[in-house]
Amino acid sequence: QSALSGRAASNLEEVTGTSFDYSTNYYLLDRDGHHQQSVTVLSHTMHWDAGWYIRIINGEYADPESAASVFFPVFPVAVQAVKIASLHTLGDASAGLVVNTVALFFALWALMGIADIFFKGDKSQRKKLLILFLTFPTAVFCHFFYSEAIFCALAFWSYLFALRREWWKVGLTLAILTATRSTAILFVLLAGLEFMRAYDWKLKKILNPNILWFLLAPSGLLLFSLYLYFVRGDPIAMIGGFHLTNDWAYHKLNFNFFYPYYLSLAEIKRVVNGSLPFDTYKIINHVMPAIMVLLTFIASLYAIVK
Repeated sequence: QSALSGRAASNLEEVTGTSFDYSTNYYLLDRDGHHQQSVTVLSHTMHWDAGWYIRIINGEYADPESAASVFFPVFPVAVQAVKIASLHTLGDASAGLVVNTVALFFALWALMGIADIFFKGDKSQRKKLLILFLTFPTAVFCHFFYSEAIFCALAFWSYLFALRREWWKVGLTLAILTATRSTAILFVLLAGLEFMRAYDWKLKKILNPNILWFLLAPSGLLLFSLYLYFVRGDPIAMIGGFHLTNDWAYHKLNFNFFYPYYLSLAEIKRVVNGSLPFDTYKIINHVMPAIMVLLTFIASLYAIVK
């Protein structure tokens, strides 16, 4: 945790001219060690990757030596739009809270629509789904100065539109989604599977004019790539940026997705037999992901059989 805190602090120090009290992650001291400002009610939202988004808001996409390009633009653009709409009376953290609150509202709205389709309008099941989503530990990231809330809103609506067979709306939401986070590809595939299911998995039925709406899906990513080309001469800087910092040295591209899962299970085994301590790092990076992958696999099998 201290390493993560230090990384987040160093990200924000360069942009704001302030240093961090590493025990709290809040803006407390200036570079000379004097108190610059007190802790605010939104200070807790400015953790970890928030520093990169602040760099982006301050124009760091154009810096060819910056790794900020690995973060996609929809969230910082939305924050800037709110700041402009408020005539710059709102700061970054306040504008981010507005964006995340509105996005979370739309995410829950779409989630209710999805629940109504799967649970045949059963309000009790819809309520359980919302409670699970809002109380799951990772829901806190929808509150931080991150893109999770706006990603969930767009992702859930794209899937809901797919369930409703409103394909032009699917294409539009996916277009924005692919400029929000790289994991948008999962929902592009999900919507594609739903499209094929809508036409009984038969190729002749699938090849109809509605499939052309899916051509919109990569447009958000392509526009981001084009922008990066113009401002820093590198259209794939969202990939190359990972090599410009040591912050994510643990990231490895491995198409054999079974292998990382095996490594996590091996790590968990070492914890169980006492070879390694059972600490927060192991829970967050090994135990929880392993459980989630297992639950996703079980849920997928259930959905296929059902």
